[in-house]
Amino acid sequence: MTRDLAVRLTLSAVGIVCTVLVLFAAFGLWPATLLPVRIEQNATGQFVVMPVTGSALPPALIEGDRLNLSAMTPASRAALLPEEGYIRRGAQIQFAVIRDGRVLRVPLAFAPQARSRAERLQYFCPPSIGA
Repeated sequence: MTRDLAVRLTLSAVGIVCTVLVLFAAFGLWPATLLPVRIEQNATGQFVVMPVTGSALPPALIEGDRLNLSAMTPASRAALLPEEGYIRRGAQIQFAVIRDGRVLRVPLAFAPQARSRAERLQYFCPPSIGA
């Protein structure tokens, strides 16, 4: 086998694997995960905890708790980045919020993200700008 053929076969295999993974994600066979909370920035520039649309906050949190990023581990902060990718279902992070001047640490687990087929496919067929 020549070197050119080996490189072509390797690149073809990588392309096929990537295509299969994208199709799994698009059709819900490899479900995305998300935290059971939403983070929003308020008028003062602080990040606060809000419930995800259609569900309640975990029992240890209340709406409006201020997020304390400095009290979180680097891995927990990284998990909060948008579009971070697929985080294993059930993976936990230590979520730190400030309530009444005290830091409260709450373990939160990632849950499957329920999305409609249209929402899954929007990554491949984004709506036109201004529509």
